[in-house]
Amino acid sequence: RVAVAGPDDSGPGAVPAWIRWLREGIDMWRWWILAGLVVMALGVVTMVVASYSSSSRPCLVNQVSEEFQNRYSSRLDVDIGETALLTLTMRNTQRYGQGFDAGYIPPFWFVVTTLDCRTVWQSPHGFLAPTIHIRFAPHETKRFAGEWSLIDDWGELVPPGYYHVYGGMKVDGDPTDREDHPNAQLAVRKTVWVGSAQLRAARPRHPPVLPHPCIISGGGPVYEAHVRQVMEEHSELLVEWDRSAFKVFEADLLDENRLSTGRRGIRVVEHFPAWAPPWKDSPLRKLPGCLDGVPVQVVVRPDE
Repeated sequence: RVAVAGPDDSGPGAVPAWIRWLREGIDMWRWWILAGLVVMALGVVTMVVASYSSSSRPCLVNQVSEEFQNRYSSRLDVDIGETALLTLTMRNTQRYGQGFDAGYIPPFWFVVTTLDCRTVWQSPHGFLAPTIHIRFAPHETKRFAGEWSLIDDWGELVPPGYYHVYGGMKVDGDPTDREDHPNAQLAVRKTVWVGSAQLRAARPRHPPVLPHPCIISGGGPVYEAHVRQVMEEHSELLVEWDRSAFKVFEADLLDENRLSTGRRGIRVVEHFPAWAPPWKDSPLRKLPGCLDGVPVQVVVRPDE
């Protein structure tokens, strides 16, 4: 009989021990790599679940009673094109007329936040009024509309991502609540995705004037430290600007599309109501293009 050498036999044709160890090591590394990929996959799933869980938590609480919500159905629609059209719809679900009081003009508002509840943009607050009575006929539907130009409160286009959009109104005392509950808040939410294509198509009104190419003494770019130094030295002047502006602060300068240029300067955000004619005599029209070598840019925040 002729004995045939197996893989573990010694003799001619036997596999050397170091090759067996190498094979075993490769098999072991395969299992470690597979285990690592499984752990990574679980981590990604956990992040996605956490993201969606955070997006399900409301940032603005609905304060009206359940009975009020049963009497009036409400929803929010967001249609994103060159701007985002926001529509808060309320319907009287009853077969009889009813109404409620609101203490502000206009009685409705809109707010945009990130998923972690950081306020990005909000429609300007109305002014306090003695009483506004909103009356609904039987099964009547009312729509309250607004517009968001996909910009933040400081006049710059928002980055791509998910956003919570809220529509609502202040109810001057919930008429269905027996307890004293003044200024109850009706809040309706919708989560939307704002993508790069939508931002490229955005056409916010009043594009910023291109900043002056200021040159500081000695040349070179303007750094944050120099901007802060100049703002501290001219703090009283900036306070005067702030009286006529929505906000004055250090920020990136914007191009004509409201995107960051990466250059630092002083941004003056002007509050410009959409219903008002251009204010040709605005003191912000006389601001210098440069302040000690620091560019000064006026950015209009439209009242949508």
